[in-house]
Amino acid sequence: MSSNVKRSEFLDRFAGTELDVSSFSEATWEYLEAAGLKRSRLLKIAGRDGIIRDRAELQQLYQVIDSFDRNGRSSSFVLAQPTRSGTAGALTPAGKIFTKLVNERRASERIDKKAFVARFEQGEIDLRKLTPEQQARLSALGLDLKGLKKAADGDGCFASRQRLQSLFELIEAKLDRNGDSATIDTTGPAPLGTPSAQAPKSKAGEAIDILASLNTPYEQGFRSYDNLERAATVREEQGLVSFDNLERAAIAEEEQGLASFDNLERTAMEQEEQGVPLYGLAVTTQEKPISVPDLKVAHITQPDATACYLTSEAMIRKFSRKAGSMLNKETKDKSQAHHMGRVDSGQGAVAGRKRDFEAGRKYIDACLTRGRPVLVGVSHKGLLQMKEAYNFDKLTDHFIVIIGAGVDAEGRIYYTYHDPGTSGKYKTARLYVDKDTDMLFRPGFPDATGGRRHQYQATQVRTYRDIPFEDITGQNPTKRPE
Repeated sequence: MSSNVKRSEFLDRFAGTELDVSSFSEATWEYLEAAGLKRSRLLKIAGRDGIIRDRAELQQLYQVIDSFDRNGRSSSFVLAQPTRSGTAGALTPAGKIFTKLVNERRASERIDKKAFVARFEQGEIDLRKLTPEQQARLSALGLDLKGLKKAADGDGCFASRQRLQSLFELIEAKLDRNGDSATIDTTGPAPLGTPSAQAPKSKAGEAIDILASLNTPYEQGFRSYDNLERAATVREEQGLVSFDNLERAAIAEEEQGLASFDNLERTAMEQEEQGVPLYGLAVTTQEKPISVPDLKVAHITQPDATACYLTSEAMIRKFSRKAGSMLNKETKDKSQAHHMGRVDSGQGAVAGRKRDFEAGRKYIDACLTRGRPVLVGVSHKGLLQMKEAYNFDKLTDHFIVIIGAGVDAEGRIYYTYHDPGTSGKYKTARLYVDKDTDMLFRPGFPDATGGRRHQYQATQVRTYRDIPFEDITGQNPTKRPE
């Protein structure tokens, strides 16, 4: 340690900790008073709660310690007197006080707003799951159910970053006492070095634990893929063609200048047309689906990489001027879409609530049976890595137009769509329904990195003003995640 302690170093040393002056032992007080520091001076800084923790209090503490220093500079104090050899010698009065207080620091486990949101954003906190005992405990802690419901969505859930931020702010304001609005202490103060498991929970920490028990992870939408991947491996071991074989063949041909992954995609499409199941597809369902022949919507290819929405809108407008005029817009400040995806799972897949996926499908079905094509947003993050900043929900990468629905020869429900991003033979393709989550998705093709290429997952459905979402589904459109 340097023989001088600067003001900035002093403040950094005590940041995130606290001095519980009211709990100092008599031995500590005797040591400090022997160094010249009276008990009354520290108690005055600590205030009514007896704790020195925030920056203003630490500034006052520094000034008190510096008053025992004789180096003539307010920006630092001398910790120890130098010896003739230049090494640090005996502690100065300021040094004695400083080192003693450093050893008396107590630290709490803290969480900031960003970490709090990250902890919960892969799911939703559902207040409807609160037991009477949990309600009573939250109330005893100082967090009543009425205030929680006011901060939540209308259905009593915290299911977006914005709502989770509001929850953090509520807990911080009601239960936290660390003097820093940007953080919450989840444990009570304990001596430095105490394992967090042994530190007592703070009121805020106990409330967070109760709310964590109400957290329901979002549906990932692709749990059936693992089984199909294993099935593909078995087929390969039996000498049958698989997409891995096709991929290796395509790479070899590409190295010879003959083919590319586009050839692989065409081969896969041709196999699908011949009744060969696509890799990663296990979506059979027992429900009775709708069957709508493809609407006569003319395909339009987007003129550039960022024109997918405008081009999809143009397809609908060309099909029907009325439909185009009734299509709701979305602005940064107002959402006119039903958002099915809530977060990106971090593995190239969208996660969300099953009820949102179900409501989205129900609305699509209603539009198709009324002769309307449907503008749908999809995600393909993790494949092409093209997250476009102009899509407000930060999940949607691309837009397509659904034009029909039906059931294929294998009993799989599908939705036919036009993709403005492609042209030629495969500009029209199909989304399928995941049996576990009701998510609409297009299974992709394996790529060399172990991901899937051109895999789509539906993230949002744009609505029509003359086909109210509420009338069809019995709920309001789910707002985009903030």
